[in-house]
Amino acid sequence: MAREKKISLKYFLNHRLIPQKGKDGSDKYPVYIRITFYRKQTNVKLSIPGIDTLYWDEPALSEFLDRKETGNLNSTEIRIVKQEAILREVIRRRYHKQKDKFTFEGIGEEMEYHFEKVLALLHESTSSLLDNELKILLPPGQYEVVKNANLADKYFAATALSIGLKDQLSESLQMMIKSFASFCAFDAFRLKSTTVYSWYNEGDKEAYNQFARQLINSDKVRENLLSKSQVDNNMRLLSNFIDNLPKAAILTDVIDNQILAARP
Repeated sequence: MAREKKISLKYFLNHRLIPQKGKDGSDKYPVYIRITFYRKQTNVKLSIPGIDTLYWDEPALSEFLDRKETGNLNSTEIRIVKQEAILREVIRRRYHKQKDKFTFEGIGEEMEYHFEKVLALLHESTSSLLDNELKILLPPGQYEVVKNANLADKYFAATALSIGLKDQLSESLQMMIKSFASFCAFDAFRLKSTTVYSWYNEGDKEAYNQFARQLINSDKVRENLLSKSQVDNNMRLLSNFIDNLPKAAILTDVIDNQILAARP
């Protein structure tokens, strides 16, 4: 069996970039990772969910590296180590696909994809499909009125302008709206933003599937969620389709396909 090629990751402060002043007056620089693999090397900025750019000074970097060795990490450092695991996985998968043509090009964008919020991806793809159909179904003047609204507001504004519009929407669009609205309820129920990584690696896909089954089969769950429809347009959107939801497995597959379609 062929031996796996070594992936070398080294954290460093990018002193070529403009520093930020810390509360103690010290200069703090963006944290980068130098990746060496397959006789090639690249540097990528360390970005983690909620922190676009992480700024440290040399003592902070040294303390992190020491704690990384002992496993005594704080919450931010745990997320950094998780990103490191994802980075290794991305490189392995890319090498398996590219072999001798392996390149680091675009690896930063691929890393960012794993931390994308699933709800944002669903909102973007569903909004795009809704726009395409409203451009056809609404007179030009009416479409101009609704085009800049977010998904739920756009749907309700359009259906108010054109009676019976809901039944004119394609089955594929209605399925996307059902998936989006049910996923809004899922994230709100757990008070957590599901990412692409957590969907595939932390059990969120299975958790959503279970939630969708409860949504379909439990009157109590539906009543609890729909009680919020007066103050939450996404829940109101769900209430418009709640009586005609498909099986949970179908909703899960629709979401899965949208996540995969967004992959760089």
